[in-house]
Amino acid sequence: MENLKRMFLALLLTMILSCEKKNDRIEFKKQNIVIEKDGLTIESIKFSDLFNEGSIIKFAPKDLVDTNDAEILEFKRKLSLYEKENPLLEDFDPENLKILINHETFSESNQFINSEWLDYYIKKYHLENYLKEIMKKAIEQEDYQAVKVLLKNGYIVSLRDVNIAKETKKESDDLKKINLKNNGLYENGDPTFYDSEASKIDDILKFLDIRYNQNKIYDKDGFTNLRENASTNSKVVIKINSGEHIIVLDNIEKDVEESQKGWCLVENKDGQKGYIHKSRIVSN
Repeated sequence: MENLKRMFLALLLTMILSCEKKNDRIEFKKQNIVIEKDGLTIESIKFSDLFNEGSIIKFAPKDLVDTNDAEILEFKRKLSLYEKENPLLEDFDPENLKILINHETFSESNQFINSEWLDYYIKKYHLENYLKEIMKKAIEQEDYQAVKVLLKNGYIVSLRDVNIAKETKKESDDLKKINLKNNGLYENGDPTFYDSEASKIDDILKFLDIRYNQNKIYDKDGFTNLRENASTNSKVVIKINSGEHIIVLDNIEKDVEESQKGWCLVENKDGQKGYIHKSRIVSN
């Protein structure tokens, strides 16, 4: 009993040293917990409290509307608290979206999150210009539903994405051969943990390749400007007519100012390279 008391006091002391006292309460910065006069109250919810690598969430956002399911009601309570604390884009880290990508070809995975949640958060926080690395992960983890959600939210398929899919297919084909030849084991005896039957990379590559090859210009003015840099103030290289096919080399999202996000590095039929805003590119 004395040992338990000492352990509790030591833990309490550690917690107190990591907090600040404000008025009649103590705030724990790292734990996001508030101790008030009337007891212990959890004050904040992190995104990882809603979704994590072990989450099994088969229900969709629409299922929260009318439900008596205890699990869904508890999730709804936490979601409401999280969104009250994080109402704006600047409150939300786009990297959180990676948690929502499933990895169903990994046989040891114990996670499944309904892809409608990916769609939900893209729309809620207007993350359509923050999807490049999310697409990369969706391709590499062969989450076909996630790929389709990203495209539905205006993502423009680039040559970079197609090349990532081709490399993922090569790795997938190699693992399938190992599974077939060695019954799912590498030569050293370690398991591949790759479920050949669950592979979706062929579907993903085909889908991306079609959309990539359909990329063309659409502008109500009949043409759009190919610019030297990702900015409306940048020098115009050439005008490209509506309906003309272009090669989208990459999406511009990282390491640029906010006003420069949403642009694509492209190449026209004559090999001239420059930047066009993705709102002027369609693929259907």
